Formats: sequence, structure tokens, C-alpha cells
Amino acid sequence: MSRVLYRLCVVVASLVGCIELYAHDFEADGIYYDIIDSDEKTIEVTYQGNSYDEYSAEYSGVIYIPATVSHEDVVYDVVSISDYAFAENLAIEEIDIPSSIATIGNYAFKGCNDLKMVRFNAVRCTSGAYVFDGCNNLSAIEIGSSVISIPGGLFSGCVGLSEVVIPDNVKTIGNGSFSSCVGLKQITIGNGVTSIGRYAFKDCVSLSDVTIGNSVTAINSSAFENCTALQVIDIPNRVTSISDDAFKNCTALTDVMLPSSVFEIGAYAFSGCSSLIGFTIPARITKIEVGTWAGCVSLKEITFHDKIQQIGAYAFKGCTGLTAITSQAVNPPKIADDTFLDVDKSIPLYVPQGSVESYRMASYWSEFDNIKEDLSAVEKIEAEGVCEVVGCNGVLLVKGVADDTIVTIHALGGTLLYSTIVSEVANIVLPHGIYLVQVGHVVEKVLL
Repeated sequence: MSRVLYRLCVVVASLVGCIELYAHDFEADGIYYDIIDSDEKTIEVTYQGNSYDEYSAEYSGVIYIPATVSHEDVVYDVVSISDYAFAENLAIEEIDIPSSIATIGNYAFKGCNDLKMVRFNAVRCTSGAYVFDGCNNLSAIEIGSSVISIPGGLFSGCVGLSEVVIPDNVKTIGNGSFSSCVGLKQITIGNGVTSIGRYAFKDCVSLSDVTIGNSVTAINSSAFENCTALQVIDIPNRVTSISDDAFKNCTALTDVMLPSSVFEIGAYAFSGCSSLIGFTIPARITKIEVGTWAGCVSLKEITFHDKIQQIGAYAFKGCTGLTAITSQAVNPPKIADDTFLDVDKSIPLYVPQGSVESYRMASYWSEFDNIKEDLSAVEKIEAEGVCEVVGCNGVLLVKGVADDTIVTIHALGGTLLYSTIVSEVANIVLPHGIYLVQVGHVVEKVLL
């Protein structure tokens, strides 16, 4: 290196040491910016100085981020909020995010403990991790009319939120958008939303009131997992798939309305729903996946419709409250050795007429030792002649029958209660209730 060049390097180094360097490129109206692309004229919001914790109060009060900023006669589009941009600014109370924002960085608002309101207007954007980490007093968010999607993880861990309304203009709720919002009690999902992302409301342990809009077609994996305060969920009739673990461990859930549109329910979707007492398997379901209703200890009865072909391992593991199972499939569905693990095999298993032997011979169904025909599934067969069965004031009147006709009376579950041979007319006294009365080949339900 020449002596002249060496001396030049020393001079430059000395000059740099005298200049105060900042990470941000410029400031306008109290907000600091970095230029992302000078040709595209795009900028991002950032912190003051060389690191986010160099200054602790550069931002305070109500922050309105503009969609465009003019600097040195150049108009820039504000498209991003950088990592840690507003982190640890304890005096920020409200933030307005414009429609132009396309990305929000990691920990962008970390530790903004006085932040109470967020107005979110970004049309489509992605967000980093823990965007509002430690914003424990954030109690209200407004989602603007221009928003199409809620970014994944955006409001995760916002423990101060109690109610969220997602307007009709939103189409998708991203993965983990509101996960671990432990104070969230009520969520209204607008009629424009078509998909609820994975983990969207996972671990929202106070969530008790959920309204799902009528355009939702997919509830993705773990969307409501561990929502332990949720008691009832009404799933709209456009939903076609409920993915793995979607409602896993919703321990207070007692009732779920599954519409006929559903053709797929994932593994462990309702496992651990220990208070669930009833559901109807949609007619389009042909296979029940692994562990779908495992651990639903409050279930008393289940009915498999005639299109069920396969029931996966652990599907009803630990459903110790079951008192009866009904399968309407003439041919026994395929099951595993642990499909009904820990279920009492002495409970009645009702099967279609003529199918008892098939179930007794079928793998693992044969473990049930109380297999019987399901008379409640028999459709009425019109008999020749005049045969009338009437119930009134606790008396069952059977008339118009041929001599020596056998009349049997069963409970709705199929249990035989009474059998006799009658001629022409019979009066049978019974307690009030609903009965299955078989007169010859005719079966009728009768209310007394």
C-alpha cells in the first residue's frame, strides 16, 4: 500500500469516528423511517438510533402511521413496520396501522404496556413472531373495512382482549392469529370469512361465545384446541372439513351441531371433550379418523349411519360413559382392536335386522357380547287387512288383528318389555312413554 493511500485511509477513519450514525434514514412528523428501495420509493417504520433499546420514549400517545411520507421532495410508500420498531415504548396508548402496510416485523410492539387500542387497516400483510408481546393492557382492536386477511400470529398472547369482531370484508383468519388470548371471551367471525387458520384461537381458555359466519368452509387444525370455557358451537352448513385437533380438549363443550355439508373430520378433532353428551355424524362421512372422539367420557350413546365404512384406532378410546352403540350399516364397518379401548363391551350393540351374525363374526366387533337387532330402525310395513295400534291414557289398544297374532312391545333402545298372543282386540296397560309395538310383521312407534 502506498504511503499516500495509507494516509487517506487514516483520514477517512477519523472522519467516520466523528460522525454520529443512526440506523434510521430520516424522521418525519415524529416517526422514524428506513428506506427499503429508493427506486421503488418504499420505506419502513423503525426505531430511533442504532438499536431499539437505545431510546425508550421516542414514541408516545396516539401514533398514526401514514400510508405515504414526503422527504426531500420524494414521496415514499410506507409498506413495513420493522422488527422492534416500537418496542419498549411504554407511553404509547393507541396505534393506527394503514392499509399500505405489507409486513410487520418480530416484536414490533413488544413491551408497549400502556397500549390499549389498535386500529388495523392493512389489506394484506404478513407478521412476524410476538408482534404485541407483553402488551397486557391491549383491550380493543378495530379491523378496518379494507382488511382481507388477519395475519398469522398477529394478536397472539394479547391477554387483555375480551371481545373481537371480525367484519364481513375479511376472508381468512391466519394461523395462530389470536392464540393464547387468555382473556378473550367472545369472538364474532363475519360472513365473509371462508377459512379459520391453524391454532387461530388455541388456548383461549376464557372463550365461551363463538359466532361463525355462514361462508366458512374449513376449520383447520387446532383452531379451537384447549378452549376450555366453550360449551356450545354451531357450525354453519357450508363447512366441509374440520381438521385434526380442531376442538381437542374443549372440556366444557356439551353440544356440537355438525351440518350435513361436512365430509371430513380429522384425527382427535373432538378428543378430550369430556362434557360432550351428543352429536350426529354427518351423512357424508364414510370414515372416522384416529382418536376423533377419544376421551369423551360423557357420551351415552352413539349411532353410526349406514355409510360408515371404517372407524379408526382410538376413535372412542376411554368413552367410559357409553351405555349403547347403534350401527346402521348392514356390513360391519372396519375397526381396529383399540377403536373402543376401555369401553364396556357388555353394553348393547344394536345392528340392522339380519346382521347380528355378521357383527358376531367380524374382527373386534365380536368382542361385544350383547349384539341385538335394532327394531327402532325398522320401517313400518303395511299389513293386509285392518290393523290398528292406538295409545291413549296409558292404555295400548291393538285391534283388527287375526287370531293368535303375536304382539311384542319394546323400548326405543330395543329391550323387550312385553310379549303376548292376541285375538282381534287387546288392551295393554303401560306407563307413559314411547314404545315400539310389533304386531306380526308391522312395527309402529306409539306414544302413551
